[in-house]
Amino acid sequence: MQIWGLSVNGGRRLAPVAVAVVLVLLSAILLVMQPAQPTSAQVYDGPPTITVAIETGSQYVFRDDQGYAVLTGMIGNTNQLGAVSELRIRVNFYDDIQSAPLDVVYGDVLAESIPPESSAPFLIRSSEPDTRITQASARIMSFDNAPIKSSELSIEVNGLSSTTVDDDTNLVWISGTLQNGPAPSSNVTLHLAFYDAFEPPRILDVRTVHVGDIAQDSEAAFEFKDEIDAKARGVMLFAESNVFSAPMVNEKLPSPIRLEPLQHLTMLSRIMDVTVTSQYDDRLSTLTPGEVVKITGTVTVEFADGREEHETPYTFLAQVRGSSEATPVEFIGQYEGMFVDDDDAQRKTINWTPEKSGLYIVETFMWNKNNVPLSQPGPVVLVLVE
Repeated sequence: MQIWGLSVNGGRRLAPVAVAVVLVLLSAILLVMQPAQPTSAQVYDGPPTITVAIETGSQYVFRDDQGYAVLTGMIGNTNQLGAVSELRIRVNFYDDIQSAPLDVVYGDVLAESIPPESSAPFLIRSSEPDTRITQASARIMSFDNAPIKSSELSIEVNGLSSTTVDDDTNLVWISGTLQNGPAPSSNVTLHLAFYDAFEPPRILDVRTVHVGDIAQDSEAAFEFKDEIDAKARGVMLFAESNVFSAPMVNEKLPSPIRLEPLQHLTMLSRIMDVTVTSQYDDRLSTLTPGEVVKITGTVTVEFADGREEHETPYTFLAQVRGSSEATPVEFIGQYEGMFVDDDDAQRKTINWTPEKSGLYIVETFMWNKNNVPLSQPGPVVLVLVE
């Protein structure tokens, strides 16, 4: 199609079709040249951006008993409206010389999902033992949106103690209960993140307790007892199930108990197999107020070679207290005993008569004549009186 025509004076002029085409082209060029302006939806109506990051200062590198390098830390989700899951972390492990990493490992945050405005710990090991590793860095590679779990799971810490093992290690014992909400929970998991005195604190270690299933509107006891870095000053507890999550609980660790040096070096005492039974030695799941029960534990002692002592007096103690921190101690009983040389294990019993209904924690201890602990506390027993 011809678009050029002749003017009256013999010059060329644009045909009407050509004029229209040129105007369209000029409009398009001007539109492209203008700076892009954000739309009102992008500025005002867009959903909040989900912000997930490694919390500043929380990372800590150490070497475990098998020689693996371990990096720990906290991941924070600062979004107010959305949870995140499937969070993938890349960790580079380095030595003090090379700029290139010695090892690269991909891992996950320990929680199934991180609720809004919450945090969750991670712990990632090197792929193999390597004594050259002294440093590590982490980077979040990917994550996904997740449904928000209702906070119908709660954590209650009932017992907390720490005992010195050596200059670098304390034996930490933590017990408590998890209260479930209005639906059955499966795969209930409790994570414990131990932190130091720095501000912000570093995560020194992360441990996991698998609680299992909890029925609707029921509770389950948990217990943790293990050796932890002596620099730990507190612990954060996180719990979740397939349907619920629990708000984080932060607990300060008590000053560690130091065992008497001589006894720590020359003897090892233990409390084992603590039971609560009827007067006929039947194990009881539920106690009745006013009926006498027996708190029994097995105590043992092992002496180092060349010791001079032949008789070691001790006191076996049983303490019963309510399952919450606010409740006072309900009962304390004791039994005076003695080890002669390497005596066989001794089974000691203390009678207790429950008076009031409720959930109680039974703790046992073994002290010397100076009221210094001879052993770690015995296994905790949870009993219901109704």
